[in-house]
Amino acid sequence: MPNKKVGLEDVMSSLITLFFNVSRYIIQFIFIRFVLLKKVRIIVFFIFKSNFYITGVNDNRRYFMDELFEKILNHAINYKTSDIHILMKQKCSVSFRQHGDLVLYDTFESHIGLKLFNYIRFKSNIDINYRLRPQTGHLNYIYQNQIYYLRISSLPGRELDSIVIRILTIINKLPLINWLFFKETTVFLKHITTLEAGLFIVSGATGSGKSTTLYTLLDSINATQQRNIVTLEDPVEIKRSIACKFK
Repeated sequence: MPNKKVGLEDVMSSLITLFFNVSRYIIQFIFIRFVLLKKVRIIVFFIFKSNFYITGVNDNRRYFMDELFEKILNHAINYKTSDIHILMKQKCSVSFRQHGDLVLYDTFESHIGLKLFNYIRFKSNIDINYRLRPQTGHLNYIYQNQIYYLRISSLPGRELDSIVIRILTIINKLPLINWLFFKETTVFLKHITTLEAGLFIVSGATGSGKSTTLYTLLDSINATQQRNIVTLEDPVEIKRSIACKFK
């Protein structure tokens, strides 16, 4: 009997020890998974973001890249810019496309431009590991309580690097009758929305209203007809709940 009693105590002690060890490992796993890794992500992001801080050499300007990028975007929106062209050669130049013409906004030293390029690609989810591959990204930007959709096109080359940022605003729903000044054009577009089949091609310069025209037609079709609307876009620029969008 004494031997069996000791054996039972040993078994109970082993089970209790095993229980506490397993519990400890589970707690450590949860702590590492949900606490430490989160802090590591925060630390890595802080280090990565702090790497975008730079001091100008010749112009004595100090930048955080997020502040510099927001400054460029704010000026571009205020100047009614359709595209921002950032070109890296010996120096980094930033130009705004206004009414079809490129207007130089500012120039920066190459080391500032490199940081700016990396920051824009990072923010728009462009894979920085593939620097020589043309890529596109997207970014939503809020300025003065309005949402702007930014389409970022990254086109690197052997001797230069370039990024083009297309600034898109929300296209409000407008009836065709309130949208055009020419009666004949309004009648023509209304007729198009009633056709069962066909091909309608819209062409024009950047910022001339191609997307606005097409989405206004889609809104008119959705409001007057019971249709299932499917769009094929590359890339998908404007968010609309009336259509099923594919890239």
